[in-house]
Amino acid sequence: MADGVIGVAWTVKLGPDVGQVRYRRLMGAGCGIGHLHGPEPGLDQVEREGQEADWQVGYRMEAEERPLVWVGRGLAEFGITPGTALASEEDMEAADALMDGRDPRTGEQLVDPKVEVAPIAKLPALPFVTALVAAGVEHGLQAGAPARELLSIGGREPGGKAVKRLERIGRGIEREGEAHAISINDLEWLADLAGLDLSEVYPEGKLAAARNNRHERVRIGNRGYDLTLDLPKSLSVLYGLAEGELAAGIEDVYTAAVHETVAAVEDWVAYGLRGHHGDGRQAERIETSGLAGWIMWHAVARPVDGQAPDPHWHAHVVLANMARGLDGKWSAIGAGGTDLHRHTHAADALLKARIRYELTKTYGIAWEHNPETGAWEIAAILAELRQHFSKRDGADQAGLRRARPGL
Repeated sequence: MADGVIGVAWTVKLGPDVGQVRYRRLMGAGCGIGHLHGPEPGLDQVEREGQEADWQVGYRMEAEERPLVWVGRGLAEFGITPGTALASEEDMEAADALMDGRDPRTGEQLVDPKVEVAPIAKLPALPFVTALVAAGVEHGLQAGAPARELLSIGGREPGGKAVKRLERIGRGIEREGEAHAISINDLEWLADLAGLDLSEVYPEGKLAAARNNRHERVRIGNRGYDLTLDLPKSLSVLYGLAEGELAAGIEDVYTAAVHETVAAVEDWVAYGLRGHHGDGRQAERIETSGLAGWIMWHAVARPVDGQAPDPHWHAHVVLANMARGLDGKWSAIGAGGTDLHRHTHAADALLKARIRYELTKTYGIAWEHNPETGAWEIAAILAELRQHFSKRDGADQAGLRRARPGL
């Protein structure tokens, strides 16, 4: 079994769902304590002492739950001070606005959301292509006739745009089969060129629904990112067991290291692009005023089977997918987030190196490299103790063994 949980950083793309944003405005957000209670009655002494330790750590960590704080130099664009707490409903509404690409003070849309035709305004492409090929055969074409010839059976010469659209539809069907759908607008456009009657291709009800909802759109663009900065298990255990000045000192070191890491990430990825990127062309990079978001602090892992949760210190850095360029224009950040993902490991290494340095300098803490996980752990926190406070990892390992006996 692995020696506890190795703390690693990762980045999650939040996508278009506003629920992913609001979930990250909750201090618990899937990692909360829940209802804590003392040890179960009727246990022997060893079991009771073990649960007592778990309960004490869980109770302590619940008490240490911290408020969300604003982060990012780009907040100055909106009159928000980094490092201050999100303490009011107005703050939460401002957070939603940022992740929606809007100015939280005025509601102005700074970055237009990326949208596409709603599913209700689409129909499966395969019946249309099947009918088009059949009509082509009736006009003397081969079954594998090119798109331009198929669209010409209506007696008009199709433009290049229509030909390319039909070719893309063909590739979509190759990838997705019957699941590939296209908008009613495109269907009517191509059917008109080819002289096809869509009422002979699709059921009346579905065709009417698509036509009645042709203007419906759904958001598909990405609202932002969650950069999660995780720590080795031994450091979470030490913080969970520490008291007084030591606990406060560890927390100060961790907090400062997280803010320093976010500042470095800003230097690396808080830029925009101008012009077309791709097809052999490279867009121009432009610097911005910085990132805008907040930090959600978590002290514990999600509980397992109703047990007291394990100490698991980590921070969710929630960043809006927009920044103001030095040219005054707003845009998405870091080449569509590619650079943020690419620099996640660097952020992880910087955070942990800074913490090790400060804790060694201030408290003389010694570290040892775990060859199995690659993590630097506190030498005085034994592997058995780290494993004791890794119940979720233990549950995951047990699940893997049940699924794949012999592991």
